[in-house]
Amino acid sequence: GISLVAHMQNPHTPAVHMNTRMFWTPHAWWFGGGADLNPCIEYDEDTRHF
Repeated sequence: GISLVAHMQNPHTPAVHMNTRMFWTPHAWWFGGGADLNPCIEYDEDTRHF
């Protein structure tokens, strides 16, 4: 799998976490993962639109 974690120097830019993975067998395969943004500073307008 692949994993990415980024913590920016600018506190107005959210931290990012992402990972992917793939499994396979002779009869099936599966690909999955996820990603999220973690704001350091909360903005009410952004929260309403997210």
